[in-house]
Amino acid sequence: MAPSSALQTSDGRRGLNAAYFNNPDLQGAPTLSRVDAQLDFDWSEDAPAPGLPVNEFSVRWTGFLVAPESGDY
Repeated sequence: MAPSSALQTSDGRRGLNAAYFNNPDLQGAPTLSRVDAQLDFDWSEDAPAPGLPVNEFSVRWTGFLVAPESGDY
């Protein structure tokens, strides 16, 4: 797993831009947009946010994985 310190939004914030949809197909307008600082979730019992169904949602994360230094990973 990549550390949260390596995740960066397109505008330089820590984390990734997240678009949450109230369907499993990433269709339509997102129900919720936010920056997620990490990608370590356990949604087995709950939805990620109010307004999203527990078992019928999807999410698209966008941003960058920034290595702390050059080298092989």
